[in-house]
Amino acid sequence: MLKTPPAPDSGISSAWDVRRLAWFVMALLFLGSVVNYLDRAVLGVLMVEIRRDLALSNSGYAMVVNAFLVTYTICYIIGGRMADLLGSRRMFTVTVLVWSLAAAAHSVARGIGSLALCRAVLGIGQGGYYPLAIRAAAEWFEPERRAQAVGLILSALSVGT
Repeated sequence: MLKTPPAPDSGISSAWDVRRLAWFVMALLFLGSVVNYLDRAVLGVLMVEIRRDLALSNSGYAMVVNAFLVTYTICYIIGGRMADLLGSRRMFTVTVLVWSLAAAAHSVARGIGSLALCRAVLGIGQGGYYPLAIRAAAEWFEPERRAQAVGLILSALSVGT
């Protein structure tokens, strides 16, 4: 399962424990995927209120949406490389921290510029999430079980639809 065995002081003593831990990690990544999707979708759900409160035109709203999409797309690619460099555990911490701070910053957005910046930073944080999740599945599962783990992670995309 693991490429490297757990540390002797980790409390993981058997293959059964390793399998349980691997599925726990996948469940955590599934939940992260649900939150990732919901954070992306919330702007569309609240579009009417946000446009009214911030006096956004159609083109202003489009700019806000595209600020997210551009950084998300770029960071999807860069995130894969960063996951390779940092490893899945560190990359998980970085992506969740960045996207959480960006999500919280939305509450202080007062106009098109600040909202677009919040959405762009959200795209940066979320863009690296799926590459790291796929890497984690590869680290924790043998090739015969890997697709099932990836399927669990990606199934979270349908939870919010």
